[in-house]
Amino acid sequence: MKLLIKIALALMVLFSLCFVLAEHFGLFNEVVFQDYFKNIYTNYGCVSVGICIVILLALDLILPLPSSILMTISGYYCGVILGTLFSFIGAMLCAILGFWSCRKFGSKAYDRAIGESQEDVKKLFENHGPWMILISRGFPMLTEIISCLAGLSKMSFGKFIFYSIIGTLPICFVYAWAGSVGNKNPNVAVAVSLGLPAFVYFIWFFIKRYQLSKS
Repeated sequence: MKLLIKIALALMVLFSLCFVLAEHFGLFNEVVFQDYFKNIYTNYGCVSVGICIVILLALDLILPLPSSILMTISGYYCGVILGTLFSFIGAMLCAILGFWSCRKFGSKAYDRAIGESQEDVKKLFENHGPWMILISRGFPMLTEIISCLAGLSKMSFGKFIFYSIIGTLPICFVYAWAGSVGNKNPNVAVAVSLGLPAFVYFIWFFIKRYQLSKS
């Protein structure tokens, strides 16, 4: 477990450093984002805004971009349905990139840098993987960290995608809704987005348990 904590902390330090650099260069300035997307919307329309949102959210794995602001802007300019769709596609692409980059290259890098067994990571995801994925969707940095750790584990890609969809879609909807009603301060959206994935998982868990009891 100590080894797993070291890996998570290392990833957090890396992402935090990126966030500090982004803050220094003004990438978290909401006014800048609003002006940028306002120009795109005025000149090229809603679809162009959506495409930019998808690209930026996908790049959130390597570029520390404010995903909550981007998702809110998506709803503001594209409405609830399209805003949710664009945010969802971008967020899922980011999750997939994190998973596959660590699945393909992470193990070799892990072995060279750590030189110890990856069993801690694998065991953790066997026991708590679904919860970790669901809950992490609402937290900056933690989303990327968990996606990377999932790639290092034995969790199947299909299972990762399944829980990522359950955790990501409600959050995208809430932020898109917040943007569509002109809410530039998504604090309420944040609170709902943190609790909604867990609520959905509880429903799914009890339905599955009920079905097993009847079988």
